[in-house]
Amino acid sequence: MPHAKPRRILVAVDFSAPCSAAMETAKQYAVLTGAPLVLVHVLYLTDNLFGAGTFALPEIKAQITQSAKDELQKMVASVLAEGIGCEGVVMFGIPDEEICKYAADPKNEVDLLVVGTHGRTGLARVAFGSVAQRILQRTPCPALVVPMKKEAS
Repeated sequence: MPHAKPRRILVAVDFSAPCSAAMETAKQYAVLTGAPLVLVHVLYLTDNLFGAGTFALPEIKAQITQSAKDELQKMVASVLAEGIGCEGVVMFGIPDEEICKYAADPKNEVDLLVVGTHGRTGLARVAFGSVAQRILQRTPCPALVVPMKKEAS
């Protein structure tokens, strides 16, 4: 990290349980450092039924996009209400690639990346892959991986 404290903290957001744990951790870092958060959500939509990503017709893409923007704006408003600087960005493409590109762009001033993980292992990891792992392999800045909190049994 070229700066003693992060200028901005990027949080990869997918609205899942691991994302909630990552958000809580990122907010703690933001309070400690005074750095604002930038919440990035990447939609991987396609109109190719046999391609990678989520298949969606154009009118459905618009609905999915608006829904993601609305949900992200709620998260931003919640963070701002806690007195933490925050903005949200919705992007399109392959999530790990777009997140790393955003973090690498000097104009975005990202010095720390926070991502949640399900903590899958074995066959589940092979079957579902790990966006967090792919981000770690490509991140241009320090990254913090936050595991999903386990429910007490």
